[in-house]
Formats: sequence, structure tokens, C-alpha cells
Amino acid sequence: MPEAAFATPEAALAAMAGALRRAIAGSSGPFYATALLAASQALHGQAAPGRAAWATAFRAAVAAIGELGGARPGDRTMLDALHPAAEAFATAEGPVAAAWAAAEAAAEEGAAATATMPPRRGRAAYLGDRALGVPDAGASAVLVWMRAIGRSLG
Repeated sequence: MPEAAFATPEAALAAMAGALRRAIAGSSGPFYATALLAASQALHGQAAPGRAAWATAFRAAVAAIGELGGARPGDRTMLDALHPAAEAFATAEGPVAAAWAAAEAAAEEGAAATATMPPRRGRAAYLGDRALGVPDAGASAVLVWMRAIGRSLG
């Protein structure tokens, strides 16, 4: 991608949306692409967004996934990790790294909780009760990239 694609947070998120849409198979690719586009739009015109703007963008991303897929927290999907993470990031005190750590912890709790949830949406819905006892794959995947971001924040 050209450097200009990363000139602003808005442009970077939009460029990442396109890349993920093409690179991630299944429904996760379009969900992540839609989320990144929503976050990009929430940051429109902000060259150096602060934590409140990033929190708004995170919430917009989570809402976009729910709208696209029709899922809500409790349906045993990636939203069970994303929704509490976005809320924790938005309400945490302290520096960005501490707020992100709170978001990671909330995502981890949310993902773990999916192990006992009957699947109502997503790929686990095809498995029915056979999915019980194992955390949702989409919710678990959220933890992977959230931890990577957390490491980059220090």
C-alpha cells in the first residue's frame, strides 16, 4: 500500500478495511472490514484523535458488526468479546495503555463466557450444543489482535 494510505488514522483504517476484506476468509473478513470502515468514518477529519475519539470509533466498529451480522452480546459471537472491550476502553481511567489493558481484560472475560453460551449466531450456531464447553472462535480471535495492539502500546 502506498504511504499516503496511512497519512491519517481515518485513511489507515479504511486501507486496512480493504486489505482485511480480501485477506480474511469467511464472514470475519467482511465483519472486520465493516468495523474498520465504521471506525474510519467516526474519525473523519481528525489528524490526531484523542482517547475519547478512539473510544467512539471502537464503539462504532462494534455496532457496525452487530448491524451487519444481526448479532448481539450473548449470541456467542465475536461481539461477546468486542462489546465489553469497547465499553471498558471508553470508561477506563488513566493513560491509553491502561485503558487498553482494561479492554483486553474485558474481552478475555467475554470470550471465556462464550463457552457456556448456547450459540445463536455465527458459525457456532451450526454446531448447536456441541459448541458448549469451548470459547467461541471469533471471540477468541479478538483476543489475538487486541493483545498485539496492547503489546505495541507498551
